[in-house]
Amino acid sequence: MLLEELDIFSVPIKKFQFQKEEITPLLNEYEEKRDAIIKRSSFYVQNDGEQDLADYATDFQNPIKLHEYEKLIMLVKNYFENKNYNFQLISYWTAVYNSKGYHKEHCHDSGSQYMPPANNFASALYLTSIGGTEFQSPHVMSAEYEYSIKSKVGLLVIFPSSLIHSAPSSNSPHERVCIAGNMGIYLK
Repeated sequence: MLLEELDIFSVPIKKFQFQKEEITPLLNEYEEKRDAIIKRSSFYVQNDGEQDLADYATDFQNPIKLHEYEKLIMLVKNYFENKNYNFQLISYWTAVYNSKGYHKEHCHDSGSQYMPPANNFASALYLTSIGGTEFQSPHVMSAEYEYSIKSKVGLLVIFPSSLIHSAPSSNSPHERVCIAGNMGIYLK
């Protein structure tokens, strides 16, 4: 009997850890713009009946530009382009969670079976070390159904936009802050 095992549909997840001197300018810019992000969120985010608006804020509908974030993403772009990939940041927004704040299971995939999404990858850049992101396996035969990544200041996680993930509540008395994004990463 011959056995051949193929690992064809592995899920690539990349983790980049920015150093303190790299992430500090973004932390400062976030602090300067925090109140504007919260205010913008209250205009766009509607109460879903499950979560108190005081526990979750996001400028997803109309993001506030974070120049220091874009500078960090240029470093990531250089990494991918040096590996023979085209890289495009498509969109990003800030999410602020208080003690009971959470984000339900979702994915960032906007494509169809006939047309792949322009944003084939999604990302999370943690500005605090509170909480984390839980990923669900896209494969029913996976050895593990869930995989968690704990938040760490300056940690950027890039994963396929079709990967289902969530941000459970942390029950921490401190804010959990994350910059989420969509990007296109394709071989040249």
